[in-house]
Amino acid sequence: MSVEAFEIKKPFLRSLLEQAREGQIQLPEFQRGWVWPENNIRSLLGSVSRGFPVGTLMMLQAGGHTRFKQRPIEGVDLVGDVLATQLLLDGQQRITSLYQALMLGRPVATIDERRREVQGWFYVDINLALDDDADQDEAFRFVPADRTIRTSFGRTELDLSTMEGECQASLFPMSQVFDADDWGYQFTKLHNYAPEAIEVWQSFNKRFIKRFEQYLVPVIELPATTPREAVCQVFEKVNTGGVTLTVFELLTATYAADEFNLREHWDQCRMQWSDGKFRVLSAVSETDFLQAVTLLATYRRRETAGTADAKGGPRIGCRRVDMLRLPLDDFKKSSEEIVNGLLMAAKFLHHRNIFDVKFVPYGAQLIPLAAICAALGQAWHRYDVQQKVARWYWCGVFGELYSGTTETRFARDLPDVVDWALGRTSAEPRTVAEAQFAPGRLRTLRTRNSAAYKGVYALLLAGGARDWCSGNPINAATYFDDAIDIHHVFPQAWCAKQSLDRGIYDSVINKTPLSAYTNRHILGGSAPSSYLAKLTAMGAVDAPALRSHVATHLINPDVLLHDDFDTFIAQREAVLLDLIATAMDSGFTHADESNQVPTEELIAEGESHTVEFKASAFLDLRTNQAEAERRYIIVRTVCGFLNADGGSLFIGVEDDGNPVGLEGDMRSINVPDLDKYELRLREMIENHLSTTTAATVRVEFPAVSGKKICQVIVAPAIRPVFLKRTKALGGKGEVEFCVRRGNATVLLQGDHMERYKEEHWGHHALPRMEPEGQVGDTTDIDHLVSSPEFEMRVDGLLATAQIIDGDFTVRAGSQVRPRWTAGEHSYRGLRIHLEKAGVITVSSDGRTAVFTRDYQFKAPSAAAAMVVGRPTNGRTDWRLRGTATTFAEWERGAKGTD
Repeated sequence: MSVEAFEIKKPFLRSLLEQAREGQIQLPEFQRGWVWPENNIRSLLGSVSRGFPVGTLMMLQAGGHTRFKQRPIEGVDLVGDVLATQLLLDGQQRITSLYQALMLGRPVATIDERRREVQGWFYVDINLALDDDADQDEAFRFVPADRTIRTSFGRTELDLSTMEGECQASLFPMSQVFDADDWGYQFTKLHNYAPEAIEVWQSFNKRFIKRFEQYLVPVIELPATTPREAVCQVFEKVNTGGVTLTVFELLTATYAADEFNLREHWDQCRMQWSDGKFRVLSAVSETDFLQAVTLLATYRRRETAGTADAKGGPRIGCRRVDMLRLPLDDFKKSSEEIVNGLLMAAKFLHHRNIFDVKFVPYGAQLIPLAAICAALGQAWHRYDVQQKVARWYWCGVFGELYSGTTETRFARDLPDVVDWALGRTSAEPRTVAEAQFAPGRLRTLRTRNSAAYKGVYALLLAGGARDWCSGNPINAATYFDDAIDIHHVFPQAWCAKQSLDRGIYDSVINKTPLSAYTNRHILGGSAPSSYLAKLTAMGAVDAPALRSHVATHLINPDVLLHDDFDTFIAQREAVLLDLIATAMDSGFTHADESNQVPTEELIAEGESHTVEFKASAFLDLRTNQAEAERRYIIVRTVCGFLNADGGSLFIGVEDDGNPVGLEGDMRSINVPDLDKYELRLREMIENHLSTTTAATVRVEFPAVSGKKICQVIVAPAIRPVFLKRTKALGGKGEVEFCVRRGNATVLLQGDHMERYKEEHWGHHALPRMEPEGQVGDTTDIDHLVSSPEFEMRVDGLLATAQIIDGDFTVRAGSQVRPRWTAGEHSYRGLRIHLEKAGVITVSSDGRTAVFTRDYQFKAPSAAAAMVVGRPTNGRTDWRLRGTATTFAEWERGAKGTD
């Protein structure tokens, strides 16, 4: 919003309060109720009495397209329906406090220092108010509602219930500050019109009362044409003292202006899945519901525009701004569809043996799933359609693709999956194409915190697992009655006695779904051979049936009868991987084979292209302090392995191969166990790389020479990975591209980086991104599938690009001008969007900026503008790499035209 879009006025405080009393100034419904402590009000009155500023108010002119349900300032009683001329966005607490204290005419409702609700009146001590050396805040007193101050024993200490009592005590009621003449007359009369009394009153009137009457309040007034999302954003920016409003609350106020009760509607909707059979939906929030409705509504809008398969139509999305822009009519149309979509999604999960909300892999994935179900309509009931949707679902789960910011993925999923499922396109959804699962990940899945962990559990149930004792299939009919949960096969206590690797025996490989009854006879800590014998001896089940039931869990009963833990792990790991591979129908990433070599042998061979030693990840052993440089070295090494051929990073091992363990490192970051250490390590890696590492990095804790060390096993990435060196890593936001060269990690830039990327990956693994908000030249490149590389060299910057699937794609690592240098332009909005989305990252010192990942534009001019920081003719700025041939000249040749 430009500066010219609003006005700054300075009305009198009295005028503002009178406008509030008449209902000309009201609050938008999304403003929460007012409660300000008595001490805060006292301080506010003190500031006004001394002429100090109390901050700027912000208001919105009412009557425009942006309509909110209105309500009066707290304490104002309006007769009939009064429409406001202004809505107060910022300053509610100040205006409400001043209105109640100065103009309400009845006790002020507030809270005391103990947070107790109290009511009373504000008075000012005239003598203290006139004392220049006194603390003016202390001049104000808060008196109970009956205007009587009593001792702890109930004896009246001061009675201000009459004007005479007030005058005798020289305590002026603030409720009379705008109508003080009568009180002043009574004050001087009580003192027999003594010259001293008249002088006190005249001085008080001039130095105190006149300040309230003449006090000016700066007000920023937004025009009625201000868009709704801008109003909401402004409100949240200025409302720093309050709790952030949810989209649901904002839309509730918006829709209420059209007499639509969103909260009541939401309550009616969720009642439809309150039945126990839909408990997988019990965690669906009002915001989830709004996102799903918005996703479907924007998809329908694009369908109506006839651009469902084309670029350039209305965007599909469910970001905050999309929800705030959703018209009520669109909400109503899509809301009912999403209710049905959620119920269909619940049945879909039931058919895949997901019955309980605590075992739903990703609650967030329900949002696109519900929209997909609704969009497919009757086609949802087709077998081939559900099989494709199931594959998309499992790829999202085992690819662990819904753990971060997901709105962009949702917007891709809906059209991608619907078109693919209905056979409109043979192209797999991007979620399917991008999903990877590293086999070693199974050994690190230990708790329900992981979506893939819950996915394995569901696949076991869906595979026909039966209870070991009863032999009953574990399905919707028995799941809750038999209290099914996931339990260890080799009990923890037994494994600990055998000194087995806790990371392995606590993993999902050693767990299976069992009834509470069966589990009670296993938890004793005995060996599998013992508890199986116990189950048959007690008559719970005969031996042949027990073997059959155990086998339904993809477990060889013979290895249990022989207590062969290693064979059990090896066999079950293999069958679980097959189970996941079948569900995903692709997506396995095989880690570097060096992890198959015994740890001692790897360390003995020393550092190499695929092996690196670090004594610590967090602690500098020289200074005995955790430091950023140490963390940077760890993340840089992982990034180098990802961009090369993978490898193993050993932490707790000195450069000469001597194991020193992890005790000091763990103490430096105050973690009590290896699980917490792994969590911190993974967070550090994940937060500073341009891609998720759940499928490509696994963490193990082998013991060498009696010391626990950490082995970070890294699989090669399928596309370039960039490191962002933030302050936490001792940097200023620089984006780096790291690779392995020999036994060192090095940084590549410019032509060297581009050449490496081309040699290492080629151009087959580019992520496809939905272009947004791009306008400019009308270059027709949709017919082009791929092209040679183009480059821009300007002011020492180097950017490279290529046409991929008809889109002009700027490559990751391209350098750009760190700031926009032109005025207002549609490209400026796109540049801001790309920076907010992290596609373009500017270093903290503002000197450099790069593309962190490949990004697809509709036209070369949009791409060029992002590079040079101003509108420009990209058709002549981009040149065929290594030549003087412009894009326009190359395009004419590619089309066969002159």
